[in-house]
Amino acid sequence: GASHATASIGRCLGSSDPYLVENAVLALEKLECNDHSLHKTMIKLLDDCRQSRRVIIQVLASLNVTDSIAKINALLGDPSLPVGIRGASIAALVKLSNQKELIEELRDNLKLANQMDRYCAVQDIINSGVYSLLDDVLVTPISPSFRIKAVSEFYNTSLSLGEERKLLSILDSLIIDAPDSLDILHRYNFV
Repeated sequence: GASHATASIGRCLGSSDPYLVENAVLALEKLECNDHSLHKTMIKLLDDCRQSRRVIIQVLASLNVTDSIAKINALLGDPSLPVGIRGASIAALVKLSNQKELIEELRDNLKLANQMDRYCAVQDIINSGVYSLLDDVLVTPISPSFRIKAVSEFYNTSLSLGEERKLLSILDSLIIDAPDSLDILHRYNFV
């Protein structure tokens, strides 16, 4: 929590090492950086394909940097944008400006062939805060720990009795982790 280090960490945003930049961005998030000049620097980093744009977008949304909305919208106009960056962008726009027009894309990403893309989709749904997608997350064929993380994020407040019962039912199904309760993407016939 050494907020006095913000300026020193911020200077790392100008490094040619994308890993140092990524760690600086994450450190600024942990310090809840509210320095607008550093926010502008992070937004400008989204123009550099060498940077970890997914992480930068997630941090900008976490820090509630509404000045990033235009740049994130512009990124979404790129048809070659990787799915992970696109998903983070959609989640950020939901959080920053309640733009939910593309939220179905996050649901579709839960069915992508690549497991890491599905993990990213779950994180994007968590970051977006769109509770209505939780049921889709619960049947996604990924590690139960990621599904539990989603449940934990969406149920982190006090609950009514009905919500408590639903949560217990969800947790029971996650602990059992029966394959027939998942939306299996591939089936193989072994006889």
